[in-house]
Amino acid sequence: TEYLDDDVLLPLDRARVVGGGTRRPTDRPLRVQGAVTSALLREADGLTLRVFNPLAQPTLVEIDLDETPVRGWLIDLRGRPQTRFEANFELRAGEIATLRLDE
Repeated sequence: TEYLDDDVLLPLDRARVVGGGTRRPTDRPLRVQGAVTSALLREADGLTLRVFNPLAQPTLVEIDLDETPVRGWLIDLRGRPQTRFEANFELRAGEIATLRLDE
């Protein structure tokens, strides 16, 4: 297994995209409260969201999409469903969670 040292700089790629969606740039249809979002991916089977709790105490994570509570699964690192959630779930201190959101 290869690990990255703090000295290693990785180049960032840039890509230009042409807009065309119907939302204004300031719209925020996905809202996550109670945790820090570290990744959001659209995959073939839906949205995958990764969040973490940087606090020293548990927190309640609440998620809604277009102001509607979201349901989905907490999944493991291989993408296998572990626990079903609806609208919210508890995240322990320092915990990282990966979620597959129902759409």
